[in-house]
Amino acid sequence: MNTFFSEVVVLGKHNIPKRGPVIFCGNHNNQFVDGCILYSTIKRDVRFMVAAKSMRRPVIGDMFRASKAIPVERAQDLAEKGKGTVHF
Repeated sequence: MNTFFSEVVVLGKHNIPKRGPVIFCGNHNNQFVDGCILYSTIKRDVRFMVAAKSMRRPVIGDMFRASKAIPVERAQDLAEKGKGTVHF
């Protein structure tokens, strides 16, 4: 992260439990940046929930599997085109 940011400050780090499950919710528009920042600053075993569709992509899927990401099927990725026409 030092390549992209001169400084990363973790606010409220004392609120992060040393053990047990924790859910971190990123608020950045680019989920990859959030993941990289969490992975590089939080000294815990971190797993990410990733759209299952992304896990099936070459290279990106390999990276997510290597990091033991948890695939999640999203409704919008399972939608299929309907058979028919909409008339107005």
